[in-house]
Amino acid sequence: MKSVAFYSYKGGSGRTTACINFIYYFVRAINASAEHPLILVDCDIDSCGLTYLLQNTTPSDEKTQMKLDLLKNNDGTAKFFSLHRILCGDRDADINDYENPNAYSEKSSQIRGTNRTINILGQKLDISKNPFFADMIPVGNFFGLDDAQAVLFLPCDIKFKISTFNQGISRENNFKEIMKMAKLYKCSGVIYDCPAGTQELATWSIEAAENIICCLRPTFQFRRGTLDSIKGFIENYNSLIKKQIIICPNAVSHTSKIFYNNKFPEKIRDFLEDDVVNKLKKVTDQLKTSNFDVFAIRDEMLYNSPADLKSKRPENLKDVDLIGIPEVERFKWFEDCLGNVRCENNDEILAIERYKLLVDLVQKAYNE
Repeated sequence: MKSVAFYSYKGGSGRTTACINFIYYFVRAINASAEHPLILVDCDIDSCGLTYLLQNTTPSDEKTQMKLDLLKNNDGTAKFFSLHRILCGDRDADINDYENPNAYSEKSSQIRGTNRTINILGQKLDISKNPFFADMIPVGNFFGLDDAQAVLFLPCDIKFKISTFNQGISRENNFKEIMKMAKLYKCSGVIYDCPAGTQELATWSIEAAENIICCLRPTFQFRRGTLDSIKGFIENYNSLIKKQIIICPNAVSHTSKIFYNNKFPEKIRDFLEDDVVNKLKKVTDQLKTSNFDVFAIRDEMLYNSPADLKSKRPENLKDVDLIGIPEVERFKWFEDCLGNVRCENNDEILAIERYKLLVDLVQKAYNE
């Protein structure tokens, strides 16, 4: 099972938009299906950006319509399955009930209405009858899939106030149940859209995922902030689970400009290498043991795409030298999933190429 965390040192990096566009190609690469769905978690419980975006999913059935209506029209009194309720162990989302492989509720069967089974260690685990999954929102059609159940979304409750719940509850342990259940039921993957900075949920998501995609604008603030936040995580990491950290500049302008006697965007590549990549590699080198190397810092997104991706470009774009994901004019007004729209503009064609490169980098980590 593959796991990915989309992270940014602060807001404004375009992280969530990059996440949904990555998912469009990722679900196809990992062959996500209703039997082995991709689990998508909005961990940004303060901003809830992914939850706002996926409210616009076209419902696949009446039950999904009801769930989406609750998200859109919640006045703070409606109760529905959300990350907030998992964290707080709320009785209407009691994770202890979900650990039972035979967990079943009438509501779950009505929502999912199928009888899919998965054999694990000789047990028949019916993913459709487990409310942990049945109460999530099927959003596969948002990503252009025929089967909405191939991507299951765990939203934030926008009106929910965590501070009203018992502070003694182990929210971190509750959060870990998401990955535990996904592995038990052989899901194809888990994707976390993290909050910014060093908030608890950002740290927990990074610890849970094997791939961390660090989205940043190529500015001084982002370079230094990304370095310090990731460096702090690496230095405090106490597990031997291998991770790859992909440095992913986002919304990079490719209009050539001269500033301070340097040509941009070409010069920004040097800044990113010197200010972020090389310094992080130095930290990881110092932490290497004689027989184990935990962190891999990947800088492929700082350079042009490999030949197999470049070969698919229109002739007029063959010589474009890309750094990160290019700025997309459309995203200044709409956070679209480009795979679902007709893309004829150069910036959109090149952005799709880079989302595919991100998918390749994540896939490559599992093949090495």
